[in-house]
Amino acid sequence: MATPKKYDWMIRFRRWADSFVLEGVPLPNINPDIISVLSVFAAVSAFLYRESDWWIFSMILLSLLLDWLDGVIARKYNRVTRHGYFLDIICDRLNELVIAIYSPLLWLPMFFLNLVLTFLNHKTNVHMIMPLRVTFLIFLLFRIFGIDFGWI
Repeated sequence: MATPKKYDWMIRFRRWADSFVLEGVPLPNINPDIISVLSVFAAVSAFLYRESDWWIFSMILLSLLLDWLDGVIARKYNRVTRHGYFLDIICDRLNELVIAIYSPLLWLPMFFLNLVLTFLNHKTNVHMIMPLRVTFLIFLLFRIFGIDFGWI
C-alpha cells in the first residue's frame, strides 16, 4: 500500500520549499527516521522548560524543521517508505501531544481531531491534517509580542 495522496497545492508547495534545500545545501545520507525521532525530542525539550516562550517557540520551530528535513532527505535519497510515513505520523502526533499538554484548553481537542484525521487518512488514502504546530507558533508569537489571547 502506498503512502496517502497529497493535494496538488501541497505537492507544489513542498517542491518549492524543498528546492531551497536541495539546491546547494549538502544533506547527510542518513536514515530519515532518526531525524523524525529527533523532532520529538525537540518538542519534549520545549515542554520541559516552559518558563521561556522564546525557548518553546525555538524548540517547536526546530521540531517542525526537523520534520520537514526528514521528508527532504527521504525524497532526495529515495528512502520514502510506508514504514517511514507511519513513523513520521507517530512523531507528528507526539509533537502535537506536547503542545496539547502545554495548553490543553484549546490544543487538546485539536490534537484529538488530528488523531481522527490520521485514521481517516489511512482509510481514504488522502493526506489531510491540520497544521497544529504552525498555528501554535503563530499564537505563541502573538503572546511573545504582547498580544495574549489567554488560551494558548
